[in-house]
Amino acid sequence: MGNAKQTQAVKPAHNPVKQYQYTWCFRVFVLLLLIFATEKAKGQERAREVKLKAGSQILLNDSVFFISKDTVVLVTTEDELAIKDKGEVDFYLRIKKLREKNRLTNEIVNLVIRPPKPEDDSAKDLSENLARFLPYSGMTIRNIRIKNTDIIGQTVFDTISSDSSFLGRLINETHVYTHERTLKKNLFVKPGDTINPWLLADNERHIRSLSFIENALIHFIPVDDQSIDLVYVVKDKIPYGLLPVYHSNNKQSLKIWNANLLGYGRRTGILFSLDQKNKPTFYLSGVELGANNIYKTFIDSKLQYTRSGNQHRGSFLINRDFIPGLVHFAYGLEGSLESKKLADYYTPSEPIASLYTVSTVNSWAGYQFAIGNQNSFTKRPIYFTPAIGWRLNHFYNRPFVSADSNRLFSQNTAFFASFSLNSENFLQTSRLFVQGQQVDLPYGYSISWINGYTFNEFGRMPYFGIDLRLAKSIGRAGYFISQAAFGTHVIENKAKQGSAKFFIGYLSPVFDLITTPSRLYISAGHEQGINRFTNDSIYLRNSENVPGLRSNQLRGFVKSTAMIQIIFYTSKAWLGFNVSPYVFVNSGIIANSMADLGRQRSINGIGAGLRLRNEYLVFSSIQLRLVYYPYTPSGVRGLSFDLDETDNLSDFRFSHWVPDYVGFK
Repeated sequence: MGNAKQTQAVKPAHNPVKQYQYTWCFRVFVLLLLIFATEKAKGQERAREVKLKAGSQILLNDSVFFISKDTVVLVTTEDELAIKDKGEVDFYLRIKKLREKNRLTNEIVNLVIRPPKPEDDSAKDLSENLARFLPYSGMTIRNIRIKNTDIIGQTVFDTISSDSSFLGRLINETHVYTHERTLKKNLFVKPGDTINPWLLADNERHIRSLSFIENALIHFIPVDDQSIDLVYVVKDKIPYGLLPVYHSNNKQSLKIWNANLLGYGRRTGILFSLDQKNKPTFYLSGVELGANNIYKTFIDSKLQYTRSGNQHRGSFLINRDFIPGLVHFAYGLEGSLESKKLADYYTPSEPIASLYTVSTVNSWAGYQFAIGNQNSFTKRPIYFTPAIGWRLNHFYNRPFVSADSNRLFSQNTAFFASFSLNSENFLQTSRLFVQGQQVDLPYGYSISWINGYTFNEFGRMPYFGIDLRLAKSIGRAGYFISQAAFGTHVIENKAKQGSAKFFIGYLSPVFDLITTPSRLYISAGHEQGINRFTNDSIYLRNSENVPGLRSNQLRGFVKSTAMIQIIFYTSKAWLGFNVSPYVFVNSGIIANSMADLGRQRSINGIGAGLRLRNEYLVFSSIQLRLVYYPYTPSGVRGLSFDLDETDNLSDFRFSHWVPDYVGFK
């Protein structure tokens, strides 16, 4: 027993410090292992590959990317991203947070993000503006954001690109952008609303139509199956305008204006004229003030003063138009006071020798009722619109008036009531009179019946009229718009002081003429007075569908005009302007009666011009036009040159619900 105890091994003394070190190292090792495993799992979760097709658009918060080449990006899982395919049907991929806090690497930016090149829209030309909105019908709007693009270097399709030039950066940094509240008051929807596709399409068109907006596009970001976010991407125009206007060798004018004063959508403008036949030769010939959508009531207003020599005109306008589905009650009030030159053929009276003064007030109000949800033609509701109107003409200074002389100058008041049925949708094109300007062409129908009474110094006269309008796409054959209207007073059971008018316009599809995309536009009109007062005439001249013919000699009661023009949409640019050359032929004839019309000589012209458009400038486009008439009245030049804003779109105004006389001018 004793020997056994002597041979037993001696145990080392216990060291608590070293044991603690081993335990601490083991714990650190396990912790690092757990962190590595966790990060690897997270990395596997967030390192998801997303394949992007060329031509796609990416919406990241309120920014828009354009993808020019197929590529792959890695994404993680926090912020929102939507990828919009270029195809017929929009699809969306919901993912969250782009790597490196919503920034693509420089390599990817350089590889796939480019400013979108101008596309050949011949396939999209005259397409319905409703198609893009239909997939989201019935979804609830969760949130609305507004994004202003830079003036220079960005578009509503690409808000990431930038202009690095000194001038581009200077313009972008000094431009006063339209205030968000100014844009918000022009929205037709709000969070919580259910999406109505045609109301959203009209909203986009409405914002784009504002004089200080170049373009607008609504982007969609689905939140889930029932709700969606909207991003309104808006591009301003440079609000300042400076435009010389050539009237004749003796008279030129200069327009200066701001269409978006301090970003609040207010318009101010002045006009100066240089007139060799006036004293002084240089004078202020016009002032204008205008306001858009006052206090979100959709009421527009305008004050204007113009002067030409010793003729003066001051006017005001307050107007609230119908917005189908939003503004059901509409009204307008317009007034003017003007002093005008008396034509030589009127019978003068003392104390006036050459001027008369007249005030005019015109007011109307109506209510719009929807009938059904939609019809098969326009895919929109039919609207029934009853309206009333009142018109006053009061002369303060006038020629002698009797029952058979100068009756046109009699004091008169008229009351109207009208009933209209209309349904209207829109087709989009960026190639009409000039390339690159987005235009919405109406299609549908409008029927208006007008009744009224006119009271003057010689009695009272009942009035009735009808106005029919039809516009339609004819597929690959193009598009047409037409109007037929008739209105007359009834005096002693006879139609008197009446008028009839007819118009048709045809727009061909875009076609290649040699290698240049081109389009044909043909328009024709006829206007006829019905037992009009003596000297109550219409004219064949520059302001009445005969461009460049400056004469008051051609007058009568029956007139027919026609024009054919070919517009060329070139890819050429000049000093930053898109250039759209055009050529045209036109013809007009006027007489005192239909029987005489065939015996009169027609006025035929041939001309050519350039329409210039710069997307940054406040005027839509300007035109330089040269026209030659081989035959003109004695003393009237056959060769004419014009410099002014481009053709307006009056041929394509469609809806008619203001009760008034059928025009005769």
